[in-house]
Parts: sequence; structure tokens; C-alpha cells
Amino acid sequence: MTRTSFDTLTTTKLLQEAGITDNQAEAITFAIKSGLEGDLATKIDILNLESRLAQSIAETNRNVEAVKLQLDKHDEQFIKIDERLNKQDIVLASFKNNFKWMYAFGSTIIVILTMSVIPGILEVFAS
Repeated sequence: MTRTSFDTLTTTKLLQEAGITDNQAEAITFAIKSGLEGDLATKIDILNLESRLAQSIAETNRNVEAVKLQLDKHDEQFIKIDERLNKQDIVLASFKNNFKWMYAFGSTIIVILTMSVIPGILEVFAS
């Protein structure tokens, strides 16, 4: 914080000339000086703080924009991955459908073979 200049001697004399006792004038001057020497912010202090805050906000906004760009890139990647997964789902559904047909066809072949082979085997054992 910036310190302001305060003339204690002049202030004390002015108070004494106004009719205030020496002890009261010194006490008032001390109180004023103590207040001025405290952590009071000047206009320059406030302007500096505003400037630093504006810079910090601008930097934060730039960081947010950079994160948004990264998220957009990730969104594009997720869309591509989702498209590939959808294609894979279609291929898997096709395989599943083909497998059902192959299973049904294989089961039919086994039934047909069983029905045609078993009677021949039974004839061999019956003779």
C-alpha cells in the first residue's frame, strides 16, 4: 500500500489554535496519523489491483478457451470412435445372423444324417 505524507506538527498547531488543549491536539493528531499509516488503499492501489485482476481474468478466459478447443477435439474423436463402433455392431449383427443360419443348417444336416445312418447301422446289428 502507498503511504501518504502527514504533517503532525502542523496538524497539532492548527488544533491548538482552534482552542483544543495540547494533550487533546496531540491525541487527535496521533489518531489521524495512525489511521493514515494503517492499511488504507489509495486510488493508485485500487487501480493497480483492478489492472492485475483484469489480467488474471483475461488469462483465465484464454485458459477456458484452450480447454474448450481440447474438448472439441475430443468430441470429434469420440464421434469417430462411435461411428466405428456402430460399423462393428453391424458386422457383429451380420455374423450373429449368419451363425444362426449356419447352426440351423448344421442341426438339420445332423438330423438328416442321423435319420439316414441309424437305420443302416441297425440293419447291420440286426443281421
